[in-house]
Amino acid sequence: MNVSFIALNTSGAETVQSAADKIRGSLSDLGRCDFRLCSSMAQVSAALSDAFANSDIIVVGVEPSVYSKAKLAILRAMHVQTKINETLRSRIGVNNSLDTQQISLHCAMPESADVFLSEDGLFSGFSIVSGKQHFVMLPLDKLRLDVQLAGVAAHFEGVVVKDESNDSFEEPQPTAEPKSDCAAKAVACLRENGRKVYFAATASCEMVKELCPEDAIDDVFVFTDYSVQRADEAPRSYIADLARYAIPDSENALGAAVSNVYTGNSQQTGERKYNIYVAVADKNASRVLRFASQPGETPEELISASIEFLMDMISEKCAEPMAEVPVSANVPEPATQQEEGFFADDIEEIEEPTSQEIKDKKWTGIRTVLYVVLAMLLAFVGYAIVNGRENAIENKENAVSSFASDYVIQGAAN
Repeated sequence: MNVSFIALNTSGAETVQSAADKIRGSLSDLGRCDFRLCSSMAQVSAALSDAFANSDIIVVGVEPSVYSKAKLAILRAMHVQTKINETLRSRIGVNNSLDTQQISLHCAMPESADVFLSEDGLFSGFSIVSGKQHFVMLPLDKLRLDVQLAGVAAHFEGVVVKDESNDSFEEPQPTAEPKSDCAAKAVACLRENGRKVYFAATASCEMVKELCPEDAIDDVFVFTDYSVQRADEAPRSYIADLARYAIPDSENALGAAVSNVYTGNSQQTGERKYNIYVAVADKNASRVLRFASQPGETPEELISASIEFLMDMISEKCAEPMAEVPVSANVPEPATQQEEGFFADDIEEIEEPTSQEIKDKKWTGIRTVLYVVLAMLLAFVGYAIVNGRENAIENKENAVSSFASDYVIQGAAN
């Protein structure tokens, strides 16, 4: 089986890296392991997208300081619902160092999950299954890993390592029609409805020009210069954005995009396997599909087959009502969990204070205390000065009164 291990280490701590190495060692028995070390949730999001497209087992390890928040952020992106696991709640019991909300975060688990309990219940891991694809999440906590890794090993006992289909959870491959038929149908539909398709500029889109009728170029198929770098964005979201934003603001038309080819290695044969994304969009939403190569299929053949299916997608989209909202108001179509595997939307960044922010916060507290002490000191000094001045005036008045009395008495004597 193909195994992807993604480790999130935002602190760079050596103990976290040591825990990641421990997990990697335990995964070696399950198949060839592709390891990705990430320092942000954006990198995790991109790594997960590739892993869901290429791997049978996906394992995510997260350092303890952000484990609970990262767990919920990833599950939200995967559209997996959570609930309080009562077994976990019982094991954690009363913990004076945690408040109710923190305990709830530790106990939140997918309802159908196989939970890997730690000895104290905190930072417990889990596994969920979709089709023949397994998703596992574990803490990068070396002290709590031993008992959890034993649970992971038990979870995978009896799992069939040999996958006869070589990629059993990939989307079905379209049956390629003669290219002229698919393209001709799309062109006819576009002309009938008075619409155009604007293609984003990608290397793969160059093959569209070879597969469509020449008289359709610039008539209903417009090839734009619009292109942006992917960076850390997940491939599915990236290609959807390319398709949407290739549409000019002034046009009520369709947008389309064909991604570059993503590569990986087959565990069974060792040969390269390829994945590609295609998207068609209007001003409201995008439809994105991923295609995976069959054994022996070349990247060029995969691109050609995916474009054939894209032509059918264009025909279907063309028959839908025209959009009425501006491009700037576009909202991505919500994703759903696939029957034969996982995928995820972009994952929210979790807010975790940096070491500098912690230092700044400490210095702010110290400065506040100093200011309070200084204010009290100044108030005391001010009080002492005022009180001393009043005492001096009173003493002076007493002295004058005494002098006047002595003078009166002496005057009377004289």
